[in-house]
Amino acid sequence: MSDFSYLKKSAIKFRFALSIICKHELDFRSPLAVLYNDRSVLENHHVAASFKMLQENKGSNIVAELTRDQFEEFRSLVVDIVLATDMSQHFQQMSQVTDALNNPKELDKVKVMALIVHLADISHAAKCWELHERWSYALTEEYFRQGDREKELGLPCSTLCDRQTVMVPQSQFGFLRFIIEPSFTTLIELFRHIADHYIAKEDAAMNSADVAEKSESSPKRMRRHIVKCRLGTSQDQGDALYPDYTYANVVARLEESGKKWIGNIESNRKKWSALAEKEKASSSPKDDAKKESPTDSTKNSKENSKSDSSTGTNNENSNNSNSNSSTKTSPSAEEKKN
Repeated sequence: MSDFSYLKKSAIKFRFALSIICKHELDFRSPLAVLYNDRSVLENHHVAASFKMLQENKGSNIVAELTRDQFEEFRSLVVDIVLATDMSQHFQQMSQVTDALNNPKELDKVKVMALIVHLADISHAAKCWELHERWSYALTEEYFRQGDREKELGLPCSTLCDRQTVMVPQSQFGFLRFIIEPSFTTLIELFRHIADHYIAKEDAAMNSADVAEKSESSPKRMRRHIVKCRLGTSQDQGDALYPDYTYANVVARLEESGKKWIGNIESNRKKWSALAEKEKASSSPKDDAKKESPTDSTKNSKENSKSDSSTGTNNENSNNSNSNSSTKTSPSAEEKKN
């Protein structure tokens, strides 16, 4: 069997690995796991802690001036979007968006926003190699530390959390090839759909308004001018408050961003592939026997997934890039910004 077929076969079952990565909170029956009934434990905790901070610290309450209805809408959006960053929901989320693109009437604004934030959460894979490599090893170290802790507590070591068996380059290659690349391809397609079906219509409406302005009174013309400025169609395109969101400019920037994302993903994937080959060549047959291959990890993941489902327990994933700050190799805030 070729290496590609081997990885592809493993990736088909990759969802089982994603569903049990970093489920330490569940296995240890931590207070957080009990509080949130084993469902999206860390994501629920992040949302709850954030709103608690807003309530307890008036200086941090950025939504203090919102009306009750506005606050309820804001809170609902934040909860839905943050919970959607749970990697165990990844395949279901991507399937929903793909189906919606085939039937635009089903395209939900909240689902679009949730997908954008979810992919931003793992977007280091679409950035330059130097940044992506550091984030990858930082996250892997976080997994390994969890595995170390699980061993200390006498718990089974979660898949991809054993520093003695995991092949990092090979696992990263599979993650980019079968998770990241298809996801960002869908995101680009989604942006194009929005540009073609919404921004283009807005442009057409603004052009029609220009024709009607000559025969309208001054107040109406002023209101339309304000709307045009907010859409970025004013003559002063240098104003940062009113960026150029016209159809032509959006499509051009989308094309540029899409090429950069996909180009970085392909480049990073090739580098991981080369590192995987180098690691494979340098390891002895005895070492290979100890290493956790994608097939082994997904097989174990499937068994654990079945076991969890029989007890009604949902597996937890904490693949959140913000948690990488706990490791020594985590990138600085400035590097993340870049």
